[in-house]
Amino acid sequence: MKIINRDMGLFNLNKNKKKVEQESTPKEEGKKVTLLNTISTENMDLSQPFIGDELRAGTNWVYFGGNNLYPNILNQLYLSSPMHSACVDFKTWSVIGEGYEWEGYDKMDGLEKIKVKTFERTNKFKDSFRKLTRDYIKHGRSIVLLHFNGEDYDKFKVVDPSEIRNSKGGLFTDIQQYFYSDNWLYRTNPRVFKPYRVGSKDEWQIFEIKNEVGSSRTYGLPDWLSSANWQSVSADLGLLHKSALENGIQPSVIFSYPYLMGDEEDENWMANMRNNQKGVKNYNKAMKIEHNGLENSPDIRVLETSDNHKLFEQTSKEQKEEIAISHNINPALMGVRVAGSLGASDEIKFSAMQFEKIWLNDNRNKMEEFLNDILSIFNMTPIEINKTEIKTFGDKKEDI
Repeated sequence: MKIINRDMGLFNLNKNKKKVEQESTPKEEGKKVTLLNTISTENMDLSQPFIGDELRAGTNWVYFGGNNLYPNILNQLYLSSPMHSACVDFKTWSVIGEGYEWEGYDKMDGLEKIKVKTFERTNKFKDSFRKLTRDYIKHGRSIVLLHFNGEDYDKFKVVDPSEIRNSKGGLFTDIQQYFYSDNWLYRTNPRVFKPYRVGSKDEWQIFEIKNEVGSSRTYGLPDWLSSANWQSVSADLGLLHKSALENGIQPSVIFSYPYLMGDEEDENWMANMRNNQKGVKNYNKAMKIEHNGLENSPDIRVLETSDNHKLFEQTSKEQKEEIAISHNINPALMGVRVAGSLGASDEIKFSAMQFEKIWLNDNRNKMEEFLNDILSIFNMTPIEINKTEIKTFGDKKEDI
């Protein structure tokens, strides 16, 4: 006698019943589905990216991470970690929330105002302002590609930092070349650009700002890097719950049959299980088992559930706190209740003031200087970023 064990679930089994076909997703002819390239981070310490500041054989750029894909991983973390993306967006809007003003705009004549509006429209300046700020927070780098028409600089493009690699930078040697590719996974013929220099006649030139944290002179790094592993955990937790809801069959049991199933019965058993017991819509559904005589009835044993959910709950709580702290944000500002914290309005208000003094003011000034450096290249009037005051629920309603 052979014992066949089947995990998870009860259903109506009758070998004489018609076989149930497994549901499938219809395919559309002539259409190709393209998914984002996902980079595996298994066994990687994401808080310590390898940047050797050395050139490898056959390349003219410094590898950013052991696989040269660390900037792409930073984008991946932003897309997959809810707490991290919320912190990045919170900091982005804290910098740009009130927008900017052109110095002396009210006193400009008609032609000067037309010049300003034309520049904003040509370069999508408001959108560029937002993206450059988010890139700096997300990557520790913001990059623009300046266009020189032979006489003047007439436009610029914002380049995602994941598309740029650099030549080696040093204490006495500036970066001499930038390498652009829209897909470093395959590294197909990167285009070479030189950095912006006064008097340069190159058609396209790179201008960047980077956050130097002391580990590399070649690449800037974000200031929240210490929580990168927690961000990966955050993404995995979401995938874990999604998989459990889609693939889980409740209650968990083992079927032990006193005979060998034929191919048709076995396929019917599996198809019924997938179609009638799998996923959220079939959760806790009542079922029966039919059999021809006690000698053909299966032995059914209910499995004991593990207490791993307690570990997952604790991990979910910890990852939110650690990610927020690495962003210099009190978790309470992001709606996370911290153990041992009263969460009083006075504490939240103090945390908002602390965030503004420790992180916001300095980084707003950095972005303002960077943007004005770009504007000076185009002989444009400087801007001033309107300061954003962070309001809490403890403030008076009429002030919000």
